[in-house]
Amino acid sequence: MALVLIFLVFLIIVGCFILIARVSISRPRDKAQIQNGIAAIGEVICIENTFVEYGTGLDARRVLNILLKIIDEGGGTREVNVEQAYRYWSTPQEGEKFNILIDVNNPDKIVILEKIEE
Repeated sequence: MALVLIFLVFLIIVGCFILIARVSISRPRDKAQIQNGIAAIGEVICIENTFVEYGTGLDARRVLNILLKIIDEGGGTREVNVEQAYRYWSTPQEGEKFNILIDVNNPDKIVILEKIEE
């Protein structure tokens, strides 16, 4: 009888460890899927030392509406100070265009992926 109780306690402890391990492993993956699902990629144009969002696709509009509280479904604008741009290699010039990525967890963090050459 004592061996059965010890075995049951052992199974319960092992089960708890397995459950905790599964939850801790699955959370980062789920978070990454959410980030990949709603991260916004769009174009920005530099106007007077600010990046103004324009010409975004459906996914980018959805993110901007949810995270940045932009109401205009037709492609509203979002101004971001140049100082908030992340790892940009030089000072943007008037009229330059860029592809950007908006961080879902930190909407003010704008990652500039590349400059658009016309």
